[in-house]
Amino acid sequence: MKVKVIGSGSMWTFYNSASYLIDNEIIVDFPNGMCKYLFRMNIDPRKINNVLITHFHGDHYFDIPFLLLMKTKAEDNRINIYCGKEGKKKHKKLLKLAFPNSTKRINRETDLHYIFDDNFKINDYDISRILVDHGNLKPSYGYIFTKDELKVGFTGDTTICENVKYMASICNYVFCDCMLIEGTTKHMGIDMLKDLASTYNDCTFVVSHLEDTTREELKKLNIKNVIVPDDGQEIIIKKWDDLMTTIYLIRHSKTFKPNNELNSDDLQVQNEKYSLSIEGEKIAHEKFNNSEFDSINILYSSNYVRAIQTAKYLSEKNNLDINVLSELGERKFGIKAWDELPEQFERKQFLDENYKIGNGENQKEVRERMFNAITKILNSNKNKTIAVISHATAISYLLKEWCDINVVNDKLRYKYNDNIILDGYFNYCETFKLSFDENNNLINIENIK
Repeated sequence: MKVKVIGSGSMWTFYNSASYLIDNEIIVDFPNGMCKYLFRMNIDPRKINNVLITHFHGDHYFDIPFLLLMKTKAEDNRINIYCGKEGKKKHKKLLKLAFPNSTKRINRETDLHYIFDDNFKINDYDISRILVDHGNLKPSYGYIFTKDELKVGFTGDTTICENVKYMASICNYVFCDCMLIEGTTKHMGIDMLKDLASTYNDCTFVVSHLEDTTREELKKLNIKNVIVPDDGQEIIIKKWDDLMTTIYLIRHSKTFKPNNELNSDDLQVQNEKYSLSIEGEKIAHEKFNNSEFDSINILYSSNYVRAIQTAKYLSEKNNLDINVLSELGERKFGIKAWDELPEQFERKQFLDENYKIGNGENQKEVRERMFNAITKILNSNKNKTIAVISHATAISYLLKEWCDINVVNDKLRYKYNDNIILDGYFNYCETFKLSFDENNNLINIENIK
């Protein structure tokens, strides 16, 4: 399924009013200005044959007369409107108001049908209509599209209710109202969305009908299974098995550190040149002998020697080139000698993401660098299985993007969705399996022993 977000805003914003185009021929809601929205996106409204209306507020159906008039000039004049039983009468009144002299022509020159069923079929989709709660406006509907094992829901305008929860419990994706920061009896808010996204963490929520302040706040929160779309954004939805991209994020193996007292290289160069110890070679060989790593499609490593030497075992096992990416390197200290490192440096940097010394990197800079590198890898390798060899601190700071990390008994505890994925220190070749959906949203993290 391809869903194009035609509008993601409430009627009080710069953004188009909430509406979605599915597979270029099915529209959910047809608000005021919709025909113009479509033309500006190089989409011909005359090719739309199916319109699903969630409820009868003007910002969800007021452009229907313009669509019907256009359909009189279309090669394919079929148009099916799915709505509540009151819809036909409301559209007739609206049409007379908008084009009082064209009503008969529209009835004569279009193949117009109204469908009031709770269950119906469009192309390969089985669609069910369910009641939602939009305050005093009743009835208000959501729609669930089903195709094979894929389920996608559209809530329309609603507050949190049992049918919204039901939709979230069975759907892979839910396109939902989140107009406000604090929800009301008419519209969902961020407070309600956070509970929904936490409870149904296997579902991805695409928010819409957004006030500007709500949009800004959601982008700051960066909830892992919530997408804050822009108008015109396309979201490709497939079955989980088809859309998954897997990254094995792996720390390098044990390092051999020689005596560098006479070495004229600066500390950063020395750090990059450290190779694996004999024991480190053995650890890497044994780790990657695991069948877990049999299906790696592509291999990345930082530019540090110890990382590349760790990666070579996966390279040989799967007959892969090692793609060296310097952005995967370890945190830069910014010192010329190890004795310049302040006391409790690691603790200070963990507690303060902006703390650094000299020309070194702080936690935030490392996390952003690593996140951008992972995003680049994801964008270049959709639906593949990828191994990334990096470093303990760099990986730790990256995991802060998605995990809760706390100090427990003087050790770090990493939790993702309330599951502990690491309790203590990184071992050599410590491996985290990260699963991403088609839109690069993280779905799961597990520790591979």
